[in-house]
Amino acid sequence: MESKTAFTLGFLIALLVSGCSSVDGELREADRKRRIDVFVLATDRATGDEVRDRLQGVENLPVLEANHETWFQGHLTGMRDGSVYSIVVGQVGGEDDTNARALMRKARSILQPRYVLIIGTAPAVAYDEPLGAVGVVTLVCDFDLERYQESRDVGKCHRADGGLFTAARSMSDEWAATAEADTTRTDCSPARVLKLATLSGARDPGPGFVEVATTLSDNLHRGLMIEREGIWVAEDVQRLRYDRRKPIGFLMIRGVSEVRVPGEWRDVDLEPGEREQRLLQETCAARDTADFAVRLIRERWPVSSSFSEH
Repeated sequence: MESKTAFTLGFLIALLVSGCSSVDGELREADRKRRIDVFVLATDRATGDEVRDRLQGVENLPVLEANHETWFQGHLTGMRDGSVYSIVVGQVGGEDDTNARALMRKARSILQPRYVLIIGTAPAVAYDEPLGAVGVVTLVCDFDLERYQESRDVGKCHRADGGLFTAARSMSDEWAATAEADTTRTDCSPARVLKLATLSGARDPGPGFVEVATTLSDNLHRGLMIEREGIWVAEDVQRLRYDRRKPIGFLMIRGVSEVRVPGEWRDVDLEPGEREQRLLQETCAARDTADFAVRLIRERWPVSSSFSEH
């Protein structure tokens, strides 16, 4: 697989924004010649910045930016076969989940990637002391607390791509051992990788939500993260698969930045030292998540796209 990053995006975007009525044929030709291997949607700026620091040949893409988004592209050289993989990163510019939807739709219409990764940090319910862990997400569920309380319906769930999920799990122990040996992360929680599911679209309104999430976590025998963006991205990946008639790999990797405790509000009675520790763990989670995602591409690509149970 060869890199097309030098030619690619500038030419394609120029065509898209030109407003010419005759661009369809040129776009098809550009699509034939180019290849964007991975679109990475970073749900927080800290994790996206950590990815930027790990890519080669980074270039900003200001023509794509709107609503405080940040876009850039770079590449990684795979260790398995020496291939160069082109990567475009879109960073969400605010807390509103509609920003993530806008980024994904833009990626869907312009980039047409072969793989989509969501990265970022998010809270988890109390589960095996997960603070600071990197969560490889197996299920992204469209969760609504009111609907669940009325009908016990968790909502539609999307599975991660089987090939990507297996690849991520296969390097978990090796990555954790390497990360623990890094002297720059001595104040962070122990490096580890957990298999998690997410309640996506959730607004995390308070203790009642966490009580329900904790019960679900126990019933599912796996940890649960609380995030907002994943369900919209997963659904757009489904549309992209349908539009292109090709498999598109999809995986979410989230760092656990905070633990929700049943019966407590988010920021209840935190002492200054506890707030500093939380900020430190958010920094650690962002760094570890980005490092894990980049190593996954560099050390396990190429990955065949599959949708087996796991």
